[in-house]
Amino acid sequence: MSRWFRHYAGMMRDEKLVSAAIRSKQPVERVVWVWGALLESASEVNDGGRFDFDAGEAAYFLRVDEGDIGNILTALGALGRISDGAVVRWSDRQFESDQSKDRQKRYRERLKTSRDGGVTSRDGDVTAQETDTETDLDSSLRSEDARAPEFDQFWEVYPNKVGEPAARKAFSKAIARTTVDEIIRGASEYAAKTDDRQWCNPAKWLSEDRWKDQPAKPPDKSPAPRPGTSGLSHLQNFQSREDYLAAEKKRSERSFR
Repeated sequence: MSRWFRHYAGMMRDEKLVSAAIRSKQPVERVVWVWGALLESASEVNDGGRFDFDAGEAAYFLRVDEGDIGNILTALGALGRISDGAVVRWSDRQFESDQSKDRQKRYRERLKTSRDGGVTSRDGDVTAQETDTETDLDSSLRSEDARAPEFDQFWEVYPNKVGEPAARKAFSKAIARTTVDEIIRGASEYAAKTDDRQWCNPAKWLSEDRWKDQPAKPPDKSPAPRPGTSGLSHLQNFQSREDYLAAEKKRSERSFR
């Protein structure tokens, strides 16, 4: 299932959407919202532009009457934007090459070709539209793969090895803010800590720039009490048996005076 679709510049000023607003007697922003929701649904359904759109749900979300949504759909149909439950000319708006699975496959193939010493350009049969923009997925894949050896150095040093995928993403962003050497130095110092604080999640450690931490020295622990004492010996006044009996005798003599 595709989770994104192409949104070309100019949609917010599309004359047909303005015409749909006039025909339906609805605000332009409401028409734009409905049109965007139709495109989003068609992208998720991923069946040649067919969409699964609930007018009642849209009306509830926008806090309007369902009839208002129906009027917008009717206007879009009259203007040739939708027909029989599908976005018209969907294949002209979106391209099969935009599917995330295909993009990822192409990138992996280009990466393999590059490692084998070949060319890294796209195949000749790729459409011009496909090369118009760089996708977030391609950028993410390149960033993580390019930084894999450097991340491995960090991962070897870091003591709490949990959540590796999230840590990789956090690492690729962290190195935009500092150097790899600085991160690894900070991780090494963190791994050498002697206090009993809980280990930090690596993704959190990276996201919060924790390689900059300068933790205070933990306080010295008080010496443990000697065996057989309560630890309050400095508050106790020990007496010999003779002193105790003498003190008791004096107390009893005073009580009978």
